[in-house]
Amino acid sequence: MSLKQFGQKLRELRKNEGLTQKELARQVPVSAELISIWERAYEHRGRRWKPDRPSVLRLVEIFADQLQP
Repeated sequence: MSLKQFGQKLRELRKNEGLTQKELARQVPVSAELISIWERAYEHRGRRWKPDRPSVLRLVEIFADQLQP
């Protein structure tokens, strides 16, 4: 999965749960700005802002009921 696809899916899942970026950020926990960066697949000066493993695992826990096996 590309970063762009990840970001699109994250936004979709977040909206399906009725969460704002700020609310999701509190649950992960990361900054709301970082959630925004992930959703936009932001790249700056060749650096891609990839989510770290603990954050991805927490996102899976949060959205487990929406994810297909």
